[in-house]
Amino acid sequence: MNKTRFICIGISFMIACAFYCIISHHSAQSADAPGKSRSASLFPHRQEFILWALSDIQPKNSSQRWHLEKAIEDINQNFTEVTAAIVAGDIVHHRESKDDFIWYLSAKSKSKVPHWFEIAGNHDMKDEKDYRKYIGEKLHYSVTVGNILMLFMSDEDRFPAQKISDETFQWWKRKVEKNQDRIIITITHAYLKQSGLFGYPIPSRNITGSERFASVLKKHRVALWICGHTHLPGFIRERYTSPPLYRHTTFINVAAIRKSMFNNIESNLIYFFSGKDKARIRRRNHEKGRFVRSLEIEVPLGRTFVWDGSPPTLEND
Repeated sequence: MNKTRFICIGISFMIACAFYCIISHHSAQSADAPGKSRSASLFPHRQEFILWALSDIQPKNSSQRWHLEKAIEDINQNFTEVTAAIVAGDIVHHRESKDDFIWYLSAKSKSKVPHWFEIAGNHDMKDEKDYRKYIGEKLHYSVTVGNILMLFMSDEDRFPAQKISDETFQWWKRKVEKNQDRIIITITHAYLKQSGLFGYPIPSRNITGSERFASVLKKHRVALWICGHTHLPGFIRERYTSPPLYRHTTFINVAAIRKSMFNNIESNLIYFFSGKDKARIRRRNHEKGRFVRSLEIEVPLGRTFVWDGSPPTLEND
């Protein structure tokens, strides 16, 4: 009787231990609380460059300004190592937007993200004078961080179909051709028609003369193409595409950080890991303070990312 009881106790103990291990493992997997980045735990010995990619702020009135403010609050509270933010156009909405540009600068000043880079969208170009006065004179420019080269091209017209001049296109083409040894990221407001992003058949969603850029992408690698313009609900999967014809360029629609009937306050965080040739793209719902797990992907860069922690710098173009 004692022997049988001893065996039963032993079996019960082993079952309890197994159950405890399962629960502990599950708890460890669930430790990624909403709003917290898991990347540090997944890659504890690698440096990360985290890029916050957002667009289409454009408050229609002052009561909508809290959308961006909420997103900045979320980033400030939950992410301590975001190095740079890029705004892919449409900071403002109206033809006369001086007050909104001033508000934007004030909101940005409260962010803990140290480096911000913007381009003009079609709405910004409705008030081109104030865009140039408050945001920046240059409508195209380049930025480097490690061996990443970011090429920024603003809309050059106020109408929805984005206009990029032939002069700007030639600048972009030269930069792409001469920097194939680097990881190239292009930032525009609207799409390339050839991207296949959701809404591309609608002409006003695209860059006029998209075929100019597509012809270059057939021959030369651009790792990422970041854009906005079309405000997509968070559940739309066609915000990331990688058409094989264009040498593995991944197109990303990061819009919109403006809340509406169908849109949450959302943007993207892009993680680059030193020593790795892939990046992780994570879609963030700022109002709910969590990631959209179904829209988290890993994309090839074509080159290993190299970074010594130095800040982004403007190139002399």
